[in-house]
Amino acid sequence: MTDRDPMATPEPLAVEFDGQRVDVQPMCLQQIIDVSGELRALVPAIQPVIAAMASGEDAASAVLNLLGSHGESVLRVIARCTGVDLAALQGSRDLAGVVALGAAVVRVNVDFFARQASEIGATLAKAGMSPGAGKTESTSLSPPATH
Repeated sequence: MTDRDPMATPEPLAVEFDGQRVDVQPMCLQQIIDVSGELRALVPAIQPVIAAMASGEDAASAVLNLLGSHGESVLRVIARCTGVDLAALQGSRDLAGVVALGAAVVRVNVDFFARQASEIGATLAKAGMSPGAGKTESTSLSPPATH
């Protein structure tokens, strides 16, 4: 076992899509900003796919349900996170390749952001900004209740 820097950027994942190799890397801050609105809906929507894969069930129907309900958002996020042109994704007949790209985006970013979240929490704690640190003044405009 090696002592890796927990904040080190993971190695890209190589994925085959439409006969081309695509190296999927963790999202940069601008990519996160660009897809944050779509991720709010997609994160809960991919849970059935992850659950099906984890339990060994048929994930294909879960993927098709995801694409049926959030297909355009899925493709926009994959395009933004991989650099693959959106039109190429939309026009592709390589469904397995699109799914592999999406899975790689999730895999590399889940690990990366878990480490980042840990570091952010530690940084905020050092700055005295952890939840429950200090008192919070009321922002209410109502007068205090009298009994």
